[in-house]
Amino acid sequence: MLVLLSTFVHLWWLNRFRDGFPLDIDESRYLQFGMSLKDALADGGVRGFWRIWEAQQDFGPLLPLTSVPVYVILGESVLNGMATQLVFFAVLALASYGIGTRLTSRTGGALVALVVATAPAVVDFTRTYQFPVTAAAMLAASTYALLASDGLSRRDWSIAWGTLLGLTALARTMMIAFIPVQVVAALWLALGRPGARRQRAENLAIGTAAGVLTASVWFATSWGSVVDYLTNFGYGDRSASFGTEKSRLSVGYWTQELVETVREDLYLPLSFLLVLALGLGLGAFALRLRQRSASPPWRTRLRAWTFTDTAVVLFVVVTAYVLLTSSRNQGVGFRVPVVAGVVALAVASIWSLPWRRVRAALIAGLIAVSAVNAVMKADVVKAVSGAEIVDVPGVAAAPVLKGRGYIQGYMVGALEANPPSATEPLPESQKRWLPAYRRLVAGIRGAARKQEDLPLVGLATLEPLLNPNNLTLAARLTFHQDLPVAALSAPPRGATLGSYRTLLSQAPCPSVLITVSRLGLSYRVLTGEQTLDQKLLRRAAASLGFARLVSVALPNARHAIVMRRPPTVPSCRGIAEAGTHRGGAMETARRP
Repeated sequence: MLVLLSTFVHLWWLNRFRDGFPLDIDESRYLQFGMSLKDALADGGVRGFWRIWEAQQDFGPLLPLTSVPVYVILGESVLNGMATQLVFFAVLALASYGIGTRLTSRTGGALVALVVATAPAVVDFTRTYQFPVTAAAMLAASTYALLASDGLSRRDWSIAWGTLLGLTALARTMMIAFIPVQVVAALWLALGRPGARRQRAENLAIGTAAGVLTASVWFATSWGSVVDYLTNFGYGDRSASFGTEKSRLSVGYWTQELVETVREDLYLPLSFLLVLALGLGLGAFALRLRQRSASPPWRTRLRAWTFTDTAVVLFVVVTAYVLLTSSRNQGVGFRVPVVAGVVALAVASIWSLPWRRVRAALIAGLIAVSAVNAVMKADVVKAVSGAEIVDVPGVAAAPVLKGRGYIQGYMVGALEANPPSATEPLPESQKRWLPAYRRLVAGIRGAARKQEDLPLVGLATLEPLLNPNNLTLAARLTFHQDLPVAALSAPPRGATLGSYRTLLSQAPCPSVLITVSRLGLSYRVLTGEQTLDQKLLRRAAASLGFARLVSVALPNARHAIVMRRPPTVPSCRGIAEAGTHRGGAMETARRP
């Protein structure tokens, strides 16, 4: 019932707040890839599908892959793609219930599922075509399968665990950090629990093989790109550009992590209750261990506890999170996968408390906060969905209520406009972005058909709402074909006519150029580079023979100007490959 009701609310919200409105820069690329898979399957069968599948090596493909059946049945559209996320939301809620049931009871499992399903970060990312909820669902499902295997004594659940672990690796590149943790936990259970060790060892080997086989469907062709990514954006020099320089051994770093968790993921009421429950549970656990009259001795009981389901969940959550935060790249939604485990541990702590009234108060508090969170994120009641921020010592400004989620904040910032209230969608005028992309693409493709050559498009800006990903998605929606697009970087020798002529003449050089009447305010924020002088660039293009094709009005009172190099002028090849990576670099520029 919880999953069905939540799904209905999410669908209603997507129709009201997202249908026709602009997309996050990463969403455009992920949606385009899923549609490319569907079109390739329809046009070229399995071989065509595999050609597109193996060519994509930059991000976990599980969510776009899951969208393919949706596109086949319901048709290709942005909203149909977004609705795919609800599959993983359901998996997350059901797996959370399963973990909670293993740690407590069915009632406890229902409470875990309720809290997880209404957690602010889970709700926010369920309504985006991004990977945090996908990754959280697969981690929760694989963790539950490990618990349900009863220490890997059951072969069916052992195989399910390995398969789900392989899918976890496919959910998001950063989830690789979680894989060794679960393998170590499984090894600990297989070798540490008494009896049938040989059978458990066999099941561990079979489950691990199932995971490797599942993950190899993508990693067999993409492992080189993944390693390159991890050694650059994950742990290399470039990771420093997307995170903090604070030492992981400093109090300041972990204080910042706590603050961001409260501000972005859980908000203050839920954070307070979870910390209180965990703290009281830890205290009660310590008291039980130290009871002198208890037998056997506390060290023996502690060692026995380390093989329990609660210990497995605690190990997975803490160790994986520590490994995850070892990267300086802080990304988007990185903490969401551990929410289910943290909530399950907090509810298990409540169940373990010897004080009946305290247990009842904490349970009632979690139910009340979950109900408020659900209403708050539905964005229908102004009094609940409006922002209520309080100053907390050590945490600073923390939200008690905040209906506007991540994607709404992104859009407001991208539009560089005053935000509407949390209960109101963006103005209808903002639904003109996708039609504008379509007009740009149609003009480019029309000229290409006349001149019988493939356009290689150089985009002279890189903004949240005008970037290569938006145009490639528009081309896929309009023509069911790819359009190679790359964002041009400012020349290192400064803005001169000569440097811009060189920029347009050296590989990869475009046969089509898109400039804007003026750059958006967020251009420098995204690129971190010197801005491109649009007028001077057009002058340089004209001197090289580029002719103006069309000017398209954008919803923010600007114009995008399309210029084309005549077919008689030689042009460079290579931007087709560069365009894919430059356009998608924004995904890795935030986190894998």
